[in-house]
Amino acid sequence: MPNFDELFTRKLGGGKRTYYLDVKQDSNGEKYVVISESTRKDGDRKMRNRVMVWKEDFHDLFDCLKDMEAFLAEDIRKADEENISRRRSSDDVNVRPEVAEVGQQ
Repeated sequence: MPNFDELFTRKLGGGKRTYYLDVKQDSNGEKYVVISESTRKDGDRKMRNRVMVWKEDFHDLFDCLKDMEAFLAEDIRKADEENISRRRSSDDVNVRPEVAEVGQQ
């Protein structure tokens, strides 16, 4: 059965920690944001934490997130560069010799 109060959802991460960002609607038609963290503990046991943000706080929440992004911009740029560098080095390792030889001719 579909969950009609869930209007929008995004999943981030994986591994031991997964984040969910949802927009939901209550029985009165009011929208709210739910930020959830799901963490695996001791094998398959999961722990979930949630924060609900109601519409009167949307503006402040999004302003804070923009400020955080600006504050962390340099760290984000460095992480992006590291990810690109890792992808390039793993691509170099995975090149088949016959493909490299054709490209060098």
